[in-house]
Amino acid sequence: MYLLYFILILIIILLLLLLLIPLNINLYINSEQIDNSYIDFSWLYPFLNIKLIVNDDDIFIKIYIFKKSLKIKQIQFSNIKSKYTIKDRVNILKSLDLDYLYLDTYYGFNDPLITGILCGFINLIPNHLDKNEIYNNPNFMVDDSYFTAKAFVKINIFYAIIKILKSYIKNYNKKLSYKYR
Repeated sequence: MYLLYFILILIIILLLLLLLIPLNINLYINSEQIDNSYIDFSWLYPFLNIKLIVNDDDIFIKIYIFKKSLKIKQIQFSNIKSKYTIKDRVNILKSLDLDYLYLDTYYGFNDPLITGILCGFINLIPNHLDKNEIYNNPNFMVDDSYFTAKAFVKINIFYAIIKILKSYIKNYNKKLSYKYR
């Protein structure tokens, strides 16, 4: 019985931590030094840290718990079709509420049209947050294409999980209702 109470208390503490402490995501991409690109997910920093690292055209995932490397695995991409469309994925991303967003981009492409399209996409990022910092630096007059991006995002994990689950359930019910018409 005490074991059940202990497990219940641990679950409640974990849910409170998920509710109160956001997930930090760091991103760095440089087209000239692609081997130095990474995405870093950290929650309760010394406790959990996950890094996606690009190295020699391969992508590795490293999981750290208390700064000790737990697992290193290469990510394999396959051609398996997903049952979710791009529209479904965009709706899921729209439903996420960011606590904080910092985005700093420097880019230029040989074709100014591509630079302009990317500039428009970056400017579409919602400015409804009070804590947004977006620095968009396009260069339309460039001979060689380049792209550099630094980003820092804080997301509340608890709300993100709930919104993603709601979105999946909504999409599943929508597809189910069309299936039996």
